[in-house]
Amino acid sequence: MRKALILLMILGSLFSFSEMKARQYISPHHPDIRYSGRIDTSSKDTVRFDWPGISIGCRFSGKSIGIRINGGNGNHFNLFIDGELTSVFQTPRDTIITIHPLQRNKTHDLLLTKRTEASMGITRFIAHSGKGLVRNYGDEKSVSDVHDTMPGRFNRTLDSDSAQTWDSGSWKPDCVVINLGTNDFSTTPHPDKFAFWKGYKELISKIRYVYGHVPVFCVVGPMIDEPCFSYVKEFTLYCQITEQDKQVYFAGLPDNLLNETDDLGSDWHPSYKGQLKIAKQLLVPIATVINWDYQNNELIQVEEGK
Repeated sequence: MRKALILLMILGSLFSFSEMKARQYISPHHPDIRYSGRIDTSSKDTVRFDWPGISIGCRFSGKSIGIRINGGNGNHFNLFIDGELTSVFQTPRDTIITIHPLQRNKTHDLLLTKRTEASMGITRFIAHSGKGLVRNYGDEKSVSDVHDTMPGRFNRTLDSDSAQTWDSGSWKPDCVVINLGTNDFSTTPHPDKFAFWKGYKELISKIRYVYGHVPVFCVVGPMIDEPCFSYVKEFTLYCQITEQDKQVYFAGLPDNLLNETDDLGSDWHPSYKGQLKIAKQLLVPIATVINWDYQNNELIQVEEGK
């Protein structure tokens, strides 16, 4: 096991403080705590996760609320209260983070998200920096070892542990969004179309096996163009016409969607503002397919450029 994995992320528990300052401990398995993503719940006292983008939420009222967390040296977390980002923090040791809302007599929504990669330690929307559909970033081969690509990690509960298989029956998504190809084609040697399609077919087969005939959106992100754009678009047509899978859709994002001043962060990854632009572009086609009657105020942050 790599040294980084010794520093386990353990979300302890959310607990509240009453006006009498009596501490009430709440188990991380409490039904009122909402998890989004792949969480290892095998331990009675803790939950673990390592994929980026995992989110944990709850609703609370009172003077304050605390979170006990051990995030390791490399992980960063976003803390949102009532939809507003209030802090970005690290917890290299077992730490209690205490939040004091401004309005004590109001019910508040708390959301905690992991913003760093799985390689930073165990601490899941699945995301992974450097991993591709068939070829990982910087690989000297045109096709990487399948077990080290995203399709090879699809069934894992923890990205860093191949032994734990995710229980796909525990939750079924309304749709699946695949944004792969940027790493495959960002450096040479590029995989050829046959190898790329073969990897995509295998991934779609895995999705169909565990989630059934849900809509699948094959996205080409704004950080890559040709030949990835054409390969993915042609692949979706192949699925619809030859495989008669009408629930596979193409979603190509324009390569001028993001600017280099505000929309990019570390190592040319999209920043928070860049991610909002990407989400806005994808919202409309996804909403059309799944009949999502979203409200215009859900786009305010993007439209205002926050």
